[in-house]
Amino acid sequence: MPKLYRRGKVWYTFRNIKKLRDGKPYWSKEWIPLDEDEDEATIKLGRKIEQWKAEKYERVKPADMPWEDFCKEYFRRMIAEKTHESLQRDRFIIKRFNSLCPIYNIKEYTESKLIDFKVFRSKQVKPSTVNRELNTLFSMARLAHRWGHLKENPATHVEPFPIIKAPPKPYTKREKSLLRDQAYDSFERVTHSLNFMQGLRRSEMCRLQWSDVYFAAKKLKIRSKKGGSGNKEGREIPLHKVTAQDLMEHRKENPKAQFVLELSGEPITDYKALSKIWDRMAYRANVPTGIHRGRHYFGNTLVNYRKKHIPLTTVSELMGHSRTSTTEGYVHQDGRIKRDAINIL
Repeated sequence: MPKLYRRGKVWYTFRNIKKLRDGKPYWSKEWIPLDEDEDEATIKLGRKIEQWKAEKYERVKPADMPWEDFCKEYFRRMIAEKTHESLQRDRFIIKRFNSLCPIYNIKEYTESKLIDFKVFRSKQVKPSTVNRELNTLFSMARLAHRWGHLKENPATHVEPFPIIKAPPKPYTKREKSLLRDQAYDSFERVTHSLNFMQGLRRSEMCRLQWSDVYFAAKKLKIRSKKGGSGNKEGREIPLHKVTAQDLMEHRKENPKAQFVLELSGEPITDYKALSKIWDRMAYRANVPTGIHRGRHYFGNTLVNYRKKHIPLTTVSELMGHSRTSTTEGYVHQDGRIKRDAINIL
């Protein structure tokens, strides 16, 4: 950001200009006099900054940008804000959009194209999948408008499909025991413990390394995921005794592994692979599938623990939520709790 510098009686500012010397580029300072009065110089500096921004804006934002170039610019800017998995998903969505509604210039990215894509995809996949793909296209539309490629945001009047999504029902204590009985090896037992006893997300289980397991201190260190939601600084969770025992047995069987959960000696990069392993356990136990149900069991059990009141903020920290409102979505109150509340009166 340019600043004011006093040289004699006059206030100056400067900006770096790229020049050529013997065919090689170099940066040179250009000093610009503003005014003798500091207040007037501050006002003129603000005008200069706006002028330079406008010049740079006109220089790097062509009026008619090819659609392919805009997509490259989008990924170049988003690489610092999104995870590799999110960028990979965005590439598939844009490729699908190009196949259904081909465009060649950013000006062709209109409201009608988005509606056509919404209609075409609604005949192929469920509405929640269409909404997820539309979110990426809406984000690109907002950025195209913000960067000056489009005069208006084409996604302003395009609405996603209305969906009322019920939260997954948590496992019961009986179902938890049945799943434990069907855990055939140390890998499945560790997955069961990390899910039910520690409340880890599927992605956190796959990213957990042995260097994050502290047996002596009896704690787990959950590292943050770049660009992900929740607690950006990571968190530490006390290690449950059952989880510690399962981890020790699993460590003896895999002494050279870097990650706690590995398949064929390699870390699990496709999180769906862990879900498939969990679903096979659920089929054998004859209980509902869904690995996230175990995390709901963890949050729901702690919040509704009747012998001792556990603050919602504590449960939120254990689950890695940045807001307690997110943790409230994991609370499933049954009839017994409501009956106990009435009996207090």
